[in-house]
Amino acid sequence: MTDEQERRIDLIAQNGNDGIHYLENETPKHYDNTKGTLYKVAMERGWNPYLFDIVKRLERSEKKGEFKEDLRKSKVVIDLWEKESENK
Repeated sequence: MTDEQERRIDLIAQNGNDGIHYLENETPKHYDNTKGTLYKVAMERGWNPYLFDIVKRLERSEKKGEFKEDLRKSKVVIDLWEKESENK
């Protein structure tokens, strides 16, 4: 991975999906990553996109107040992951 790619990943980790739109010193106040980020954990553990999506939804579900909806969406991703892994 290049230095620029690492910088962009760090920036996204600090700012969520909109991270690349912020300069490093413009982190929005509503992002609190003082305990680390899920992006960092995913990179360190080598999670694939399916696993990251599922864990992210479950982690944020109660904070957003959409617990049941996020559970349903996670089930859809799990089914998709299973189906696509069968086709390998």
